[in-house]
Amino acid sequence: MKFAQSKALESQGKLADAMVLTQKVLNVRPDYPEGVALLTSLLIETGKTAGAMNTVRPALASHPTSADLLNAYRLVLLAQEKSSDAAAQFRQALALNPAIEDAKVNHAIALNQGGKSSDAVAEFQTVLQTNPRNLKAQAGLAKTFFDLRQYADAAVAFRRALDLASDDPNLYTSMGIVLDKLGRVDEAKQAYAEAHRLSSSNKKISKTEPSPRLSC
Repeated sequence: MKFAQSKALESQGKLADAMVLTQKVLNVRPDYPEGVALLTSLLIETGKTAGAMNTVRPALASHPTSADLLNAYRLVLLAQEKSSDAAAQFRQALALNPAIEDAKVNHAIALNQGGKSSDAVAEFQTVLQTNPRNLKAQAGLAKTFFDLRQYADAAVAFRRALDLASDDPNLYTSMGIVLDKLGRVDEAKQAYAEAHRLSSSNKKISKTEPSPRLSC
């Protein structure tokens, strides 16, 4: 139950509170895989990559077949920009449990960051066929289409992501960039304006990964 509460706090952007609650459980069970994986994710989100690696590595040594820990280790590798190593870790996690949706999404992210964008598209689409409301997969697919310079497809994918998270300013910023690429200037201006409005009104931080904010 505490992990569910921690994840709820994380989704609300209350990272410090989520970390405190998770740590309380780990004080009783220091190497509990789900808790260690969650703490690792929180450390990464707060910019403490070294601490994240120091947290997950000992637990993974004790539980080498834990899909949760393999996923967490992959997140650390991605944070350190070791995408090829990250992809290898997720292949191992998928081999242990092919039905892990989050592992499939993270594997696709690693594939795209490793330059295998076409393979990443196929992996994202496999996840979305099963769960069309997976925001992380939808935003990741949009970002991958952008990297492939398939801007029309990227626009469609970002629109679907916005249908799932209409209050995310980062998604509107990304949509604006894509619309600019397509020459749809007026629509791009509207997207940028909405991103600015949302950022000013609620300071929402995007929880999608990879960040759908694009730089070109």
